[in-house]
Amino acid sequence: GSLVALLGGAFLMYVTYLFGASLIVLLLKDKLNTALSIISLFTSPALAYGNILFPVHTGSGFVRFFSGLLPYTHYIDIQAHSWLGNASLSDNFHRLSILLASCLFAGAFAFWLVLRFLSQPPFLDSEAEDL
Repeated sequence: GSLVALLGGAFLMYVTYLFGASLIVLLLKDKLNTALSIISLFTSPALAYGNILFPVHTGSGFVRFFSGLLPYTHYIDIQAHSWLGNASLSDNFHRLSILLASCLFAGAFAFWLVLRFLSQPPFLDSEAEDL
């Protein structure tokens, strides 16, 4: 197997979850309780929908779609192929590419939102402007 693929996949998975959670918090910045609930729905079912506990390839279209959105699904695919299948780094390249693409997409969108929020006045329509 490839230790580089495992470590790279784990890093990309955690960073993708970080960017995804940041994105949800930024989109729902006024409703933090709702944002945290959505984040838990995105991170908690990873074992069930990550094709680990239950086979998702026989599930409904929604189950397969939701499983494909989870970074854990793609990481566990790398882990299974590296440990059980003894796959090399080049064999895991397309799996790592999927994780990298999702990481870059979520990171770019979160970064754009941060820049957008930073360009707005901090106290829009508040009493602090009158001071």
